[in-house]
Amino acid sequence: MKKIYFLFMSLLPFFVNAQFANDSTNNVVIQDAIGSEQATPLISSRADGGAYISWFDQSSGMYVLRMQRLDALGNKLWGPNGVVVSNANQNTALFRYDLKTDNEGNAIVAFQDQRTGNMQVVAQKMDSTGAPVWATNGVVLSDADAAEGLAPVIGVLSNNNVVVAWNAYSSTNQKWVCYIELNPATGVSINGAGPERVKPAIGTTPNYSRPSIASYTNNEYYLMYVQETGNFPGVSKMFVKRLATNYVNLWPASIQFTTKTISTFFFPKIISDGATGFLCAFNAGNPANAALTSVYLQHVDSTGASWSATGTALTSSLSINSYLGDYFYNSTTNQTWVGLQVTNTGQSASGNSIQRVNNAGLNLCGTDGIVVDAQTSNMTIPVGIAQDDNKAILVYYTGGVNQVSIKATLIDSMGIKQWAFNEKALNVTASNKDDIGISRVSNHQLIVTWSDTRNDNGIYAQNINDDGTLGPMAVGLNSIINNTSIQLIQNPSSILQLRSTNSIEEIEIYSAIGQLVYSKNGMDNNELSIPLTSKFSTGNYIIRVNRKTTLKWMKQ
Repeated sequence: MKKIYFLFMSLLPFFVNAQFANDSTNNVVIQDAIGSEQATPLISSRADGGAYISWFDQSSGMYVLRMQRLDALGNKLWGPNGVVVSNANQNTALFRYDLKTDNEGNAIVAFQDQRTGNMQVVAQKMDSTGAPVWATNGVVLSDADAAEGLAPVIGVLSNNNVVVAWNAYSSTNQKWVCYIELNPATGVSINGAGPERVKPAIGTTPNYSRPSIASYTNNEYYLMYVQETGNFPGVSKMFVKRLATNYVNLWPASIQFTTKTISTFFFPKIISDGATGFLCAFNAGNPANAALTSVYLQHVDSTGASWSATGTALTSSLSINSYLGDYFYNSTTNQTWVGLQVTNTGQSASGNSIQRVNNAGLNLCGTDGIVVDAQTSNMTIPVGIAQDDNKAILVYYTGGVNQVSIKATLIDSMGIKQWAFNEKALNVTASNKDDIGISRVSNHQLIVTWSDTRNDNGIYAQNINDDGTLGPMAVGLNSIINNTSIQLIQNPSSILQLRSTNSIEEIEIYSAIGQLVYSKNGMDNNELSIPLTSKFSTGNYIIRVNRKTTLKWMKQ
């Protein structure tokens, strides 16, 4: 006789140790010390589904850079308050900085402080246990010609060497870009020398600033930077160098990869195209009316060839402004997905749209993208988009002062929402939110972090699963679907067997605490026997079939 158990209440004790909760008002508190400020969080994904989160903490009376590691369930692995990365003297103002995960799962962070008396760039590696790998408080990266260094960015090469680039400033406010390649074991320059420069002659113009790095195979990378000419706000043009490890220039000269100019306040970011080129999405003037703003996407290959002189305009309507939310490249389909904030010309209403661009630079979602959320005076603004197989999770916020809510939705390639409830709130606490950042999707979940004024100013995090639930994936048992077309053959049992009236194309098995212990795709069978390895000890498991039906199985 077949026994199929759908037990709800008995499952609750298995999840009490998980920190992510299925509750949009009960987020993980990364740090929120009453009476002090915790600010400017960054997040970087780990391959195990967890993430590193860094922030500046003022609870000691001055800003200290701290970091926390979360596992895939939201448990804080580095103690309740995280670890100190650097307690060197900080400025009373905070500036842009960067956080990345290297090829071995360590955290690399680059920031700036005043330990030398002036603002200088500092880099540090933290291993997976929270221990610093490089010098105490990090290694100072400075240029002998510069009075200050600010706004560093990080690139991790395929050999795990670390490239850091930043803005350097002279005492006369001349600006240039510095970049240095570091030994991953020591944080020391690989050639023992100071940084390389993209710099005009002393006292001349133009200025250079706002670097970004995209690495690819063979220890090679692209260094993008902005050329600034004229008095403030001046004209900002984007250039790129192609380099190999040890500062070898692979092109004879830098390339201006678009004739479009960008705002003085826009910081462009380049990403890998999954091969040997890069992509850059940026805000610039509408192709028909420069007084309006449109988002463009440009691709550059390893020879320096681009799609066109300007790149592809992702919107061209004269009745809207569009602004970049976030973007990613899908190497499976050779398409780039872009999340767009779209406003009316008066910018009094805002909504979400998406655009997809193929590898020839052609828009696949019409001339202005596809509307995901219509414009509203409640100001819907996208902040992150992440690939989830052939779909994407779009993260955005809505609301006015002290009423900001963070939400997410799963969309298909045509912008159609995939969850029956359309969207899921990650946080609805009445407060302001800022510096919202997202991880990539791993093990079917995405992690979001942000600063939050619900107490004074703290750092919070929340996951969302690609089925629209919050909390560990197994919390999805709250919505178990008793699909009679799929049955367990004996339950409890010592051997796991499934039978279905339809094909079983995909199966995932989770432990009672929500850890993925087995998965397989590409099947086309109606009856399966699953090989049980040493991972399957006696106890309760959750089986997810075809990403829809969830079953409870007890292994004897």
